[in-house]
Amino acid sequence: MEVTQELLIKCLEAFRQQQLEKQKYQDYYDGKHDILSTYKFNPKRANMKIVVNWFKKFLQDELAFSLSNPVNYIDKTANPEYIDRIDLDFSTWEKVHNQKLMLKVNTFGHAYELRYLKDNEFKATVLTPLNCFVLEGNDADRTVQLAMHFYKENQFSEVEKVDVYLPNKIVQHYEVDGDELITKGQSTHAFINVPVTVVEANTERKSMLDDIKDLVDAYNTTISNMCNELSDFRMALIKVIGTRFETEDDISKMVEKGVIELQTGADIDYLIKNLPDQFANSTLKEIKENIYKQASHIDTNEKLSSNTSGSALQGRLITLSNKCSTIHTMLEQCIKSRLKEYFYILRIRENIEYDYRLISQKFTMNVPNDLLHLADIASKLKDIFAYETLYSLFPFVENPSVEYQKYLKERETLMESEVDLDAIGND
Repeated sequence: MEVTQELLIKCLEAFRQQQLEKQKYQDYYDGKHDILSTYKFNPKRANMKIVVNWFKKFLQDELAFSLSNPVNYIDKTANPEYIDRIDLDFSTWEKVHNQKLMLKVNTFGHAYELRYLKDNEFKATVLTPLNCFVLEGNDADRTVQLAMHFYKENQFSEVEKVDVYLPNKIVQHYEVDGDELITKGQSTHAFINVPVTVVEANTERKSMLDDIKDLVDAYNTTISNMCNELSDFRMALIKVIGTRFETEDDISKMVEKGVIELQTGADIDYLIKNLPDQFANSTLKEIKENIYKQASHIDTNEKLSSNTSGSALQGRLITLSNKCSTIHTMLEQCIKSRLKEYFYILRIRENIEYDYRLISQKFTMNVPNDLLHLADIASKLKDIFAYETLYSLFPFVENPSVEYQKYLKERETLMESEVDLDAIGND
């Protein structure tokens, strides 16, 4: 594909349109909801605007549930050498990177991973639809033909720059001048293909916000109306019958001292507004339930009976578990692509040949586990499955291969100690 100035200008125009469409997702995550600009202002009434950020809460819950535990790598050939190498090169950055990546993916519906080398170390960073545009082909694999990364050098810089990543290790550098791109030079990257991968939240590349936005807006409006209604009448009015205050000072003294002297037959009472709160509360409850249903989440603050079984608790989590399994599936595709590029670098730099398809990933949900039950399962299956497979069942084991090697080394040390003790006893 020939990359011309005309093509890049079209990509720039498409990126600006993409920014406009995707900005609302970042705004809602940051708490900048529509109610802040669309809530009807009444100069004579309270005008509080309440934002309940369900979108951010759900995304954070999904992240904690699905990726709090690190990804375990398992070599299908039972060779620990490459697993150890992956752990060495990825352990300093991968866990946080995966969390940030999937947070952005689920915020916007899709995001991007940029691979690069720094100090001869393989690394990756996260780009979003707000600072990156990817041109994909119409082939079955939707091959990335070019990627444009928009950025400023620092928070004080006014100049917007663009790095255009192309195949065959080419990076073209530009500055944005309105609707034009000014060429600033060219450099190289380390990969044959464009080092940017599109990571999807689902096959439709839809964000959760698309399903719950109207409900969230309705919840914000309803609760804001309730708070404003209460604020307008937070002070009860004093109702006086059969007498009158001569001056405003009389009212101030009464409020200050809490005492009032009345004539015979006079009466004083508080006048309060009878608010029909049942309708508003039931509306809020119904909206909240629908938000949880549309988001496939459960209310963890809901009180449960004391005799609720473990199976029943797992049943309540089934829809959220299925959703987090989708997160794992989409991340797994990205990791396989990441490993392919990683082993390409090892082959070029160190002449290490290995098939990335022989490395599988094991994800562990961050849920309470019955370790005694898992230990019982492991002891019963130790003669059927490999130890690394059994180690991967335990959430606290970050690397089953390394854990198994530590186990073998420890056993070897113990056996040597026993031999030395026997020798001493015979002397």
